[in-house]
Amino acid sequence: MKVLLISAATAAEFEDPAEIESEQVRKYALEPQLGILSLAAVVERTSCELGLINLNRTFLEYKEGNGSPGKDFSDTAAQLIIEQDAELYGFGTICSSYPLTLRIAQRVKAARPNSTILLGGPQASIVDLPTLTSFPFVDFVLRGEAELTLPALLEELQGSCRLERVLGLSYRIDGRPQRNGNAEVIQDLDALPSPAYHLTGELVGAAEAALELGRGCPFSCTFCSTNDFFRRKFRLRSPERVLADMRSIHAQYGISHFGLVHDMFTVDRRRVVAFCEAMTASHTDLPGRAAHVLIVSMKS
Repeated sequence: MKVLLISAATAAEFEDPAEIESEQVRKYALEPQLGILSLAAVVERTSCELGLINLNRTFLEYKEGNGSPGKDFSDTAAQLIIEQDAELYGFGTICSSYPLTLRIAQRVKAARPNSTILLGGPQASIVDLPTLTSFPFVDFVLRGEAELTLPALLEELQGSCRLERVLGLSYRIDGRPQRNGNAEVIQDLDALPSPAYHLTGELVGAAEAALELGRGCPFSCTFCSTNDFFRRKFRLRSPERVLADMRSIHAQYGISHFGLVHDMFTVDRRRVVAFCEAMTASHTDLPGRAAHVLIVSMKS
């Protein structure tokens, strides 16, 4: 089975030419999408053929070329995706670009009616049943963290197709949307493989690399999808694992600047201090010059 993973087009909200051409927006748009790259790393361990598309990069290229005559961005993106000729198209989703993602997915399904359209990510996870009710071209929604459940779904689709076994899956039975029970959140983030940066080439020549520090938030703000997606399960990767990834990236790409991403890293002072102490101690054994880090909050 060929699987194509497609990141959410977070940059598509920037329509003003001055915004699109700004250094800040271009830097943001061209950063590797950690969620998709983490899923790619686990799919890579399966028997599936894998492809990736970063819709932010596609959007910038579309704007630079002013698009194709008579085509809007959803048409252009859909055509690029269709050309990959996959059997399963997995779309990441966020709130701001969800309508765009659905338009693209609809065009892909129309051109590849025998393919499977799978949605994941924060937005699809919290509107899974309404999505399946309103948009018949969507086959599945895989809710929450999917590094364990996506390989399980791929195994079922290639085998006995007992979908009731796949936790976190929303799908249809006799045309009626239903959902399986939630999958447990991934407690040991250190056990996950490193993001599959090598599949995109986005770190080649880059000045900075993003790394995930942890997941979840202990609070329950009504405006934020984090508590729905991660169910208030606050977890951190160990300093040792983060430093190991930094060393690996430095050795492969020569990068010494890192953006460390977490919703609420500073909520646990003890863990912050432990990480900073580990970073300080590592300056004696990190290759090359000392690493520079920036803690990045990614609330949604």
